[in-house]
Formats: sequence, C-alpha cells, structure tokens
Amino acid sequence: MDYDPIFAAGKGWLAALIAIAGVLFGNGGLYLVTRLGLRRAEARNQSIAGLFWLLLCLMCVGNFISYVPNRTFATHADMATAERGLNCSPRWIAIVLGAPFLVASGHYFARILPRAAVAFGQRILAAPVVLAIVAVLVFTQFYGRSGLTGYGATSHHISAFWTYGVPLPLLCFALWRVKSELSARPI
Repeated sequence: MDYDPIFAAGKGWLAALIAIAGVLFGNGGLYLVTRLGLRRAEARNQSIAGLFWLLLCLMCVGNFISYVPNRTFATHADMATAERGLNCSPRWIAIVLGAPFLVASGHYFARILPRAAVAFGQRILAAPVVLAIVAVLVFTQFYGRSGLTGYGATSHHISAFWTYGVPLPLLCFALWRVKSELSARPI
C-alpha cells in the first residue's frame, strides 16, 4: 500500500488505521467469532467443526504475537506505519494493542485449548497431548518467528524470545492445564 499520499494529506491516523486493520479487525474480530463457533461446536458435540474453530482461533492468537510484540519495533511495514501515523512510540503500540492480545493468547492456552483438547480426548486417547504440542509449536515456531529477519534488531530479539524461550514453559503450562481439565471431568 502506498501510504505517502495519505501522509501528504495530513491523515496519518488513517494510514495507521489501515496498517493495523488486518490484525485488529480481521484477527481480533475473527478471534471473537471463533470463540462463538467453539462453544456452538462443543454444545452440539461436533468434533470436526470444533477442531476447525480451535485451529482458526490458534491462527488468530498467533497473528496477534506476530504483529505485537514481534514487529512492533520494526523499522518498516505495518507497525512502523501505525507508529508514524499516530506519531507515537512503539512502546505505546506494544501496550495498547499488546495487552488485549496477550490476554487473548493467555486465554487460548489457559482455557480454550484445554477444554477443546479434553473434548477431543473423549474419542481419541492421545488427542489432548497431541493438540497441546501442535498448538504450542505452531504458536511459537510459526508465528513466533515472524520478526526474526528483515525487521530490525529489536524485532529479531523479541521473535527469538517467542521462538526459543517460550516453547518449553508454554508447553508445560498447556499440558498442566489439559491435565487439570482432564482430572476435573468425570469419567
């Protein structure tokens, strides 16, 4: 997108809105839709639909970290355009967008994934563990790598943290939550 005419017209806020629209409205709105879809699939005991919604929800929370914090301090691209358009520090973007994105990601691994894994585990014995491992690996190794190259040193370090520092603790947490959910359900 050519933002120069928008900035030249003095509408930097509009350029910022365009730059963050995909992650904010697309992934943020889709995240809310996936939560409704998951509830509906769970209520109707629809495994395939539930798996679809669970993985789509994972895509949304993965995209959240892919943008904020991974590329918030980038030297170019969407987050840099948003910062320029709002005339603010990347720290403000990290705080304002990062807080709800972190809450959504935490909610996914603390509540959504364990409940769905247990629901799938009623049909396939290893499903809870496999789903937890796949979700953590996709979240950290696919989305976590988004700022490793081409976005500047700060983005590289943040992405390296998500890619190399977070997988094991997140996997332990996800498996612990799955185990807690399994033990809370009657057999």
